[in-house]
Amino acid sequence: TTKLGKEFDIQDYLINTENNPEAFFKGCVEEDLGDGSLVRRALGEMAKAKGMVQLAKETGLSKQCLYRALSPEGSPKFETIFRISKALKLTIQLIEPDLNSPISAALESSKSYSAVSYTHLRAHETAANL
Repeated sequence: TTKLGKEFDIQDYLINTENNPEAFFKGCVEEDLGDGSLVRRALGEMAKAKGMVQLAKETGLSKQCLYRALSPEGSPKFETIFRISKALKLTIQLIEPDLNSPISAALESSKSYSAVSYTHLRAHETAANL
């Protein structure tokens, strides 16, 4: 929950608040543990915010393929990730993960992937409250 006691809605955030999806995605890539789970989750949330029907048209993939690839159990091929990121107008850069970041430590200890990028979202929340 947020400071206001509301449940955080990632879709609302991505649609109404995030004005730099490239930076959001980059933050998630930087904080991924190296298994792709955070990147997959970020792509999935961004895909839902865009609309899966529209994304399916732009990628040439079926909605079922998109949902399966971006699910927590998904293991998408690079081609699929490339098509999705291109449709979302994202740049893919390969970087070494920061295993000392707070989100990496929290995810490693709990194996809970409910937060897309806690430190990135907190940075936006802090900036918005200034």
